[in-house]
Amino acid sequence: MLAGSTAAIGSEPVQAVTPSRVRWSQFRIAHVLLIVVCIGYVGLIAVRTSQSLLPTWDEVVYASQVARDVPAAVYTEPRSRGMSLLMAPIASFTSSIFALRVFLSLLAGVAMYVAFRPWLTALQPHGRKAMLVPAVAAALFASLWSTVLYGTMIYPNLWLAFALVAGAGFYCLAMQRQRPALVVLVAIAASFAIASLLRPTDSVAAAAPLVLVAVVWRTRRWVAPAGAVAGGLVIGWGVWFVEAFVLFDGPFQRLRGGSDLNEGGPTWSLPRHLDAIDGPRLLCRPHEVCEGFWLPASLWWLLLPLTVVVGVLAARRAGWGTPSIVAVACGAGVALQYFVLIDYANARFLQPTYALLAIPAAAVLLWLVAMPSTTRGRVVALSLCGAGLVGHLATQQVSLKDNQDVLLDVSRSLGSAQRILAEEHNVTAPCLVVGQSAVSLGYMLHCRSDHATENTLSGRESLITEAMDAGEDVAVRISADAAVPEFMSDWRRVELPGSSYVAYLPPPATGANQ
Repeated sequence: MLAGSTAAIGSEPVQAVTPSRVRWSQFRIAHVLLIVVCIGYVGLIAVRTSQSLLPTWDEVVYASQVARDVPAAVYTEPRSRGMSLLMAPIASFTSSIFALRVFLSLLAGVAMYVAFRPWLTALQPHGRKAMLVPAVAAALFASLWSTVLYGTMIYPNLWLAFALVAGAGFYCLAMQRQRPALVVLVAIAASFAIASLLRPTDSVAAAAPLVLVAVVWRTRRWVAPAGAVAGGLVIGWGVWFVEAFVLFDGPFQRLRGGSDLNEGGPTWSLPRHLDAIDGPRLLCRPHEVCEGFWLPASLWWLLLPLTVVVGVLAARRAGWGTPSIVAVACGAGVALQYFVLIDYANARFLQPTYALLAIPAAAVLLWLVAMPSTTRGRVVALSLCGAGLVGHLATQQVSLKDNQDVLLDVSRSLGSAQRILAEEHNVTAPCLVVGQSAVSLGYMLHCRSDHATENTLSGRESLITEAMDAGEDVAVRISADAAVPEFMSDWRRVELPGSSYVAYLPPPATGANQ
């Protein structure tokens, strides 16, 4: 009987099911699962993170470049414009940190879908289990505490992860055809353009294997996708070079300045990334603040290399070994540059690597579940995998709480300082805030800001004097036990309850708004 023909069973005609219809049905199920994971990710962010968390220094630098009625914070050599552009649709209307965080949390769910959706199409020809990989990979990546916490925070690494996963997926899709569709090539270029606007050096590290493959093997099928990757990189790097000449006296000076600020140079920092994987601080600088690790929360990290190897083998056996190798190569490229060039660690640095390696890791889970030949064996496999995932989720939630608690403590301290300075001492724009956490505090008060420690505060005398001469309010926030410079000897000391810091204000007759 021909597929799709009608056969009579009794008096009722029955439509034979064609393989294409079965595959389309499986594709829709896999697609719905991916959507469910992305919606669940947004829900997890909403439930487990604080949308009112006050901004950190890095967040202020990115947001203030486009935020309404907020002076732009100092833009240094390692920064790039991608994160500011991402915030522009909402930040240009309001500087409300709550609005920015809600916007990012919703956008994170959309970005996760856009990132893993190309993989669904790329793996569709390889069968039902392969089509489930994108949803499982997205769920694995979403399970990490850093993926949840940074879903509302203005840092580029998570968004870089989404861009690179999408770019690699479109790249794999393009390799399946002798002449890739123009829309796929445009999608590759757009993905790597976004990546290079977010983190130029990271994007090159991830793209290098994709371009080198076409150069070394000279396979005609890979030339167009590799060209699209290179074209995307040109966009972000073009912006970087223009800024280098306009703001930083050229690209070499910008690279040198960025290296100095980030402690760049030959090193081997892989052990420090193990220390950073469970926090309890977002920035492990100096690395001693994150020294040591909690084994239950770090076990997945230690098992990741073995998982990736098994995942690639499982993918090859299922017929999609090349896409899995593409994901591993891109992820390894990002990780390697941090291991050998940056001397300190941060959990967010390797987010693109984790997102890309989630592809072969998902293949391992699906292979483990499908490996037993009996129903009883599969039940046992499912139970073991489920128990492992529950334990993983539990430890990740503990790490999430620990890291967020640290941020909340800092946020409460800054919030208290903001209220005291604004409401009790009338520090309002135009104004200047100098000292510890001045960048964050300045954003909330809509003031200019300049970070200084007790050792460098004396060097800010001319800046402070110019601000006061211009009629601006000035506030200095330093440690409570720090000695003040001589030029501040007659300033008023303001206690900031709930913190180890105090504020100093000029004599009442000095500021414009006193």
